Amino acid sequence: MRPQGEKKKKCFKILDRASTVFLALVICLCAAIAIQIQVKGYASVFGFSAFRVVTGSMEPTLTVGSLVIARQTDIGEIEVGDIVCFISSDAAIQGYVNTHRVIAVGTDASGQRVLTTQGDANTVADAAYVTEQALIGRVVWHSSEGNILMSGLSVLTSKMGFLICIAVPAMILLVLVMRLLMLRFRREIDALMREIDEKEREQKRLESAGLTPEEYQAMYESIRQELIEQLRGEEP
Repeated sequence: MRPQGEKKKKCFKILDRASTVFLALVICLCAAIAIQIQVKGYASVFGFSAFRVVTGSMEPTLTVGSLVIARQTDIGEIEVGDIVCFISSDAAIQGYVNTHRVIAVGTDASGQRVLTTQGDANTVADAAYVTEQALIGRVVWHSSEGNILMSGLSVLTSKMGFLICIAVPAMILLVLVMRLLMLRFRREIDALMREIDEKEREQKRLESAGLTPEEYQAMYESIRQELIEQLRGEEP
């Protein structure tokens, strides 16, 4: 039966490796999201992006504070009546994400498919078309008024929410990483100390036999050579 200490050591190794892989995946995911936000202005995970409605242009369908989830969709699949998320080209909100309903589908002067959008609460269509490059995706889900997600998202998108969702987990992640590094460093130190102790014990054994390390090595080589010669002499 394997000693209890060996079982604990094996379990610790498994947990150590699993936690390392998990932390690596979390760090990679956070890095990927941060890069996407920096480059594109929004993040997409497996083709899905989440946004918070900040104006009443889509009321009553989408109220202020609603959460919408858009799925990356080819512009050729968009139809009239779909609600889409896109990077706006309107002068007032240029470069920002907008969420409006498609009221017409057509082509521009170059023959490229474009979308005409308008907010449900607006009286006029958006001034700029939505191109394939500007389209983020079709809205596949949105929270309803009074939904707990709306209240939660309002909190999470505040400064306190940022602290809770980003800063605190980042600090916890940093502490966990540092703890793992310290544990590994301590195990390496323990292994080095055991190696030093073993060498010291070997040195003491040699000293007790009255031999120096050089004499011990010479005696070892001599015995080894004698054994080789004996084996050769026994060969037919």
